[in-house]
Amino acid sequence: MKKLKKMSLIEENFNKIIPSIIHELNEVLDKEEVTLNEVAEVIKRDVIFTAKVIRLANAPFYGFPGRIGSVEEALIILGINTVKIIAYTMCIVDVINAHYKELSNHSIKVAELSKELGEKLGFSKISEIYTAGLLHDFGKVALKVSEPGYERLKKEAREKKIPLWIAEEQEFGINHAQVAQKFLNDWMFPQRIIIPIAEHHEVSSKKPYSKETAIIHIADAIANVASPEEIESFPGFNSEAITLLNLSKEQVIELLSNFKI
Repeated sequence: MKKLKKMSLIEENFNKIIPSIIHELNEVLDKEEVTLNEVAEVIKRDVIFTAKVIRLANAPFYGFPGRIGSVEEALIILGINTVKIIAYTMCIVDVINAHYKELSNHSIKVAELSKELGEKLGFSKISEIYTAGLLHDFGKVALKVSEPGYERLKKEAREKKIPLWIAEEQEFGINHAQVAQKFLNDWMFPQRIIIPIAEHHEVSSKKPYSKETAIIHIADAIANVASPEEIESFPGFNSEAITLLNLSKEQVIELLSNFKI
């Protein structure tokens, strides 16, 4: 019950800073029957946002670079669900940039590392791995805007050398990965994106999408240390993530040795 009340408060505070287009999209997508044009009209109310959706829809990993010139085309070619994920992801990135700037660079680095590792290991859903990497920590923003003591907690976790997500659970009864999971479930993201985000600190071969989760876990650890060689020094790093991918630590380092961002 305490956890539910805490999450309710976090949602209330976070919803205040989410761009209005998210709420408008939720409203139209909650309808039993929704047309492509209705969704397009909501997106097109924001010119800057429209440009971002079209630009992202033209990204090479969606397979249609330079071919999509309108929101309607993006919806036809990619489908409403994919465009919705693109739209929501851009909104979350905007919120991170506005309210938690230091998290922005980290999120991009984890996304790029995840993409690089996923490509080199032959994964097919690279855009989804990238999205999971980009959004893996956005629950921290929701906690930061809701909990006045969040910055203090971060500092204490660093000083004690304990994982921040454990410190969050001790202090608030919920961690940032669980917060992100709740929002993404409400927004009806696919579980293949949600689970690697929700579980990226608790890798287990017994859970679905464990390999994708392992990729996010490894990328997050590497993004937090000075060099890939120090990956195991990151608080909370689970070496099972490397084993799950049938790799050694040395192979992970080799795969990412030329990575630059």
